[in-house]
Amino acid sequence: MPDDGAVESPKRTRRGARIAGRAGEGHIARFEDWMRVALYDPELGYYARNVRGIGARGDFATAATLHPALGEAVAAWAAARRKELFGGGLVPWNLIEAGPGTGDLARTVLEALPFFATWTVTLRLVETSPVLREAQRARLGGRATWHATMEDALAACEGRALVYASELLDALPVRVLRWRSEGWEELWISENGGECREEWRSAPSGGVAPPGAFSALSRKSPEGQRVEIAPAVREFFLSWKSSLSLGSLLLLDYGDSIETLYDRRPNGTVRGYAHHQRLEGADLYANAGLVDVTADVNFTDLIAWGEEQGLRATCFETQAEFLRRFVPRADARAASEPALAFLLDPRGAGTGFKALELRK
Repeated sequence: MPDDGAVESPKRTRRGARIAGRAGEGHIARFEDWMRVALYDPELGYYARNVRGIGARGDFATAATLHPALGEAVAAWAAARRKELFGGGLVPWNLIEAGPGTGDLARTVLEALPFFATWTVTLRLVETSPVLREAQRARLGGRATWHATMEDALAACEGRALVYASELLDALPVRVLRWRSEGWEELWISENGGECREEWRSAPSGGVAPPGAFSALSRKSPEGQRVEIAPAVREFFLSWKSSLSLGSLLLLDYGDSIETLYDRRPNGTVRGYAHHQRLEGADLYANAGLVDVTADVNFTDLIAWGEEQGLRATCFETQAEFLRRFVPRADARAASEPALAFLLDPRGAGTGFKALELRK
């Protein structure tokens, strides 16, 4: 097999060992820290240096790169909320995308906005990856303004904005835990002689998180069930919500509510992708820094955290329902557009992806 595939090689194994060493002390690191280095380290991280792209020739595809319908739906959503919250006509307004990927979604949204909405909008993109920023500039040119953080973007528009994010939260680091009759254990990644392995340690006796912060820890789990909790998502989510004084937030991602998130998933939801290959376990660790690492989003937690900040959940639905609400004749078009049919498929992307709207 050619070396450009996601297969283990001595070079990749050494890189994986370096990531494990950099993530922790004594060549062992909590999974959350390993994932953070594997994705975001300036030298070794996937998004900082090695992301090969999104779409057919990249490592993975997103709903936005498969078909323009998602961008059309987001544009229709934004146009409707703009009129409700800020007024129509020539009133200036701000639209923020967090984690814009290659910029394909932002470009489609701009092209699909109604005439007056296009002329009056300021599009703000929040991106930390230099590789992806360049891809976004290539697609959007001078039609957008870039910011390093959500706080900066919201400050620039005095807290009045419509915000959306598609497949962003799934790429933030998670902690992985496993239920045993004696209590929770946490996953660590150890490195020995260039090989990375999973190691389980008892979770802190004082608890693994603030009481009630993560719904996965409040439910009864079967013996050996792995779950993920996302302190990084919670921190990201709560750190800037108070900066939003008037607006609406649309979150699009794969995941589910806690009631069904781990159905038939005893090993949890963590996995990696490289050249559209799915990697888990030893293959994932050996290729660290060269693969996208992801975990499903717990929407039950997002709704609860939004309520803490005064954000009201106005809609939680499947991707198929969201597309049908905002894309005219979605089902009729899908009959002749296979990519759109895939996004609507109730056996896959149509229900695997969700849309959550929170308003303030």
